[in-house]
Amino acid sequence: MPDTYFRNYPQFNQVQLGTNDGRSYYDSLQISIRRTVGALKAGFNYTWSHALDNFGGYSTTSSTQDGNGYAAPIDNYNLRLMRGTADFDRRHSFNSNIAYTLPVGKGQKFGGSKGALFDSLLGGWDTGVLTTWQTGAPFTIFSQRASGPQATLSTTYNSNSWVNYSGPRGGSVDRRADGVYFFSPDQVAQMTSPAAFPGVGELGTSGRNSFRNPRFFNMDASLVKKFRIKENHAIAFRAEAYNVFNNPNFEFTSTNLPTSNNIITNAASFGKFSRTVGGQDTSARTMQVTLRYDF
Repeated sequence: MPDTYFRNYPQFNQVQLGTNDGRSYYDSLQISIRRTVGALKAGFNYTWSHALDNFGGYSTTSSTQDGNGYAAPIDNYNLRLMRGTADFDRRHSFNSNIAYTLPVGKGQKFGGSKGALFDSLLGGWDTGVLTTWQTGAPFTIFSQRASGPQATLSTTYNSNSWVNYSGPRGGSVDRRADGVYFFSPDQVAQMTSPAAFPGVGELGTSGRNSFRNPRFFNMDASLVKKFRIKENHAIAFRAEAYNVFNNPNFEFTSTNLPTSNNIITNAASFGKFSRTVGGQDTSARTMQVTLRYDF
């Protein structure tokens, strides 16, 4: 099979044609509950959804950003091959917000008659908690054979094929001595690269966005108090904690699987996480205290 089978005009470096062939579908069930009971205010919402499309926020031939660039399909003549779960799909998503004013101080259940000093120090404290739990983002595993003599589609067309995989699509966070992994050795053993070109020009059996990251969980909390000095003057104190439980949320994306994670050359280290959601500097627990003078 000649190279021109997949690239009809190899003398041209690149020919781009923009069309409106992208299609997307979104279905969801949304449940929301809001309740106020005295000093307690709470809101809960749950969404089950499934988003499908035939393009992604990545390109197999060049980097792209949403709204700026293009998403090149694996086969320009068969866009159905790209149909799959959308990059932004989160099958289950639960969010809650709870705010509570402690019943202490003037007009409250406890300490209402203790005087102005007591009320100024211990009354009027507000607490709040924000919680997010959702299904992990989908991602694609490519064969890492995009060009050269081992390319699976063409030696001249720089396009990645998907891996061949027939095992279970789920994984689990596995903390080992040398890092955190997602796929078990048995799962990695079932991942193989499609046959190299020239040959049948295999695309890979796993398909687009057929794998899903671990769940995402985060909880933020705050403690707020306003110390009133006189009628138009006050000091506001605020203590905040982000990611209260210091929970790491690991994630792969279709384009950030480390190059060392090539299933052909580094099968032993394949599936090792290299990042957490938010990056190394912002994903860990963060605590801060602020004072503000209002007048």
